Amino acid sequence: SDLPDQEIPASDVCHIKDFNPDYNSAGTQLYGQSPLQAGFKVLTQNNEAATTGVKYLQNQMARGMLTNKDGNLNEVQATQLKQKFKDKYQGPENSGDIIITPANLEWVNFGLPASDLSLIEQYNASVKDLCNIYGVPVQLLNNTDSSTFNNMKEAKKSLYQNAVIPELIKIRDELNRWLVPKFGEDLYLDFDFSAVPELQDDMD
Repeated sequence: SDLPDQEIPASDVCHIKDFNPDYNSAGTQLYGQSPLQAGFKVLTQNNEAATTGVKYLQNQMARGMLTNKDGNLNEVQATQLKQKFKDKYQGPENSGDIIITPANLEWVNFGLPASDLSLIEQYNASVKDLCNIYGVPVQLLNNTDSSTFNNMKEAKKSLYQNAVIPELIKIRDELNRWLVPKFGEDLYLDFDFSAVPELQDDMD
C-alpha cells in the first residue's frame, strides 16, 4: 500500500477478546483465544475425514484377487475368467447368487469397504464437536438425525440463547464501558431481544 503507516493510540481502540488461559512472557493472553484453537484437533479430524473420503472415491482399488491355487492360470485364461465373472455373476439380477466352478480357485481380499473406514461417522461426530465449541445446535447444519419440527424450533431458540445473545452481550458490555461514556453520562447501549421470533414464547 502507498498509504503511510498510522499509529492508532491504544485509547482509541476497543479490544474485545475471549478469555485466554495461555499466560506466558510473550503476552499471548492479551490477544484472547479463539474457541477453534481449543478444538483444533477436532477441526483437523473433520478435515482429514473429508479429505480421506475424497481420496477414497478417487483411488478405489480392486476389492481383491481371484487366483488359481495350482498356479497354472496364464494371462489369457485370467482375462477370460474375469470376463466370465463379469458377464455371469455381476449385476443386480445376480445378487445373492452362488458361483460354481471346477477350477481350484482362491480369493484374496485386500480391499477395504468404505463402511469399515467409518468416514461418515467420524465426519458427523467432528461436526457435532465443532458445533458444541460455539454453542450452535447441530440440527441447524442439516444434521437430520433428530430434526423434527419441535426440535428445529428449540434448536433455533438455543442458537440465540447459547451462541448469539452471549456474543452480543460481550460486545455490548465492552461498548458500554469504552464507547458510550464518550457521548455523555446516563447513556446505555442495549439490544431489543423481544424482536427475535424464536424467543417470543419466553416473553411472558
